[in-house]
Parts: sequence; C-alpha cells; structure tokens
Amino acid sequence: EKHTLWGQQFDGTTDVSGDISNAGNIEANGDITVNSSTDNEGKTIGGNITADGSISGGDINSKGTITSKTVNASESVTTNVINSNSITAKDSITTKDLNANTVTAVESVSTKNATV
Repeated sequence: EKHTLWGQQFDGTTDVSGDISNAGNIEANGDITVNSSTDNEGKTIGGNITADGSISGGDINSKGTITSKTVNASESVTTNVINSNSITAKDSITTKDLNANTVTAVESVSTKNATV
C-alpha cells in the first residue's frame, strides 16, 4: 500500500527525498539549515525561508531571503535579504537588504539598504 510522506510517495522500500509540502509546522531541537545552490549559469538559487506566520529560533541563517510576518531569534539573524513586519534578535541582525516595520537587536544591526 502506497502512502505519501510530506507530499512524497512513500512505500517503505526507499528513502524519501525532495521538497517537503503539505506540512503543518516544522520544529527542531537543533538547527534548521537552508542551503542554496548554483545553476549552470552561476546564479544562486534557493536558500530561502518563507512563512505565513512566524519564524522563531536560536540563530536564524539563510543564504537567500527570509520572508515572514515576524522573525524572532534568541541569538542572531543572518541573511541576504529579510522582509518582515517585525524582526527581533537578542544579539545581531546582519543582512544586505532589510525591509521591516519594527527592528529590535540588543547588540547590532548591520545592513547596506534598510526600509524601516
């Protein structure tokens, strides 16, 4: 009997790989790492974190774009681009482009372009 595991066919005979879809919440006791890759033309693809609600964690790192209503880090946020209504980090926020209504960092905010 065939079943799906997070949107992927699963019959118990082989490993599941690919995208996770139709998942409710994703939780981890450790780190969640989102890696990007490079296409044949040298362009970076992937590496994005997107949520309709909140993204919360210790260190939140992405080589792409983080997009969410709220981003809450008990440590730091590091990414290329961040789009959020509210960004809070206990330590630092480091990004090339920052777009937010509210930004709070206890130690530092480092960005080239900011829209707040």
